[in-house]
Amino acid sequence: MEYNYASPEHRLYDAAARWYPEPHWGGPADLIEAATQCLVEGLDSPSLRVLAGASADDRSEDLKGLLEAALDELSIPRPGELSPWR
Repeated sequence: MEYNYASPEHRLYDAAARWYPEPHWGGPADLIEAATQCLVEGLDSPSLRVLAGASADDRSEDLKGLLEAALDELSIPRPGELSPWR
């Protein structure tokens, strides 16, 4: 998958947006791939590492928890927390 974002933070936010409030686009493999690509590009946190190493067979709730933890650790807002114009 090819991404054309300005930063890995945007990539992770975009992946999160597809999982809020519930997973509704792509699959777990897409979320894991996004996390892995963020690590390759230098974005790093403990939960992001675990998410990148997760299995597509893991429960969606577990993956969402890892995603939320990674967003918090990296000070990336969760989708829906900012006004749309920001």
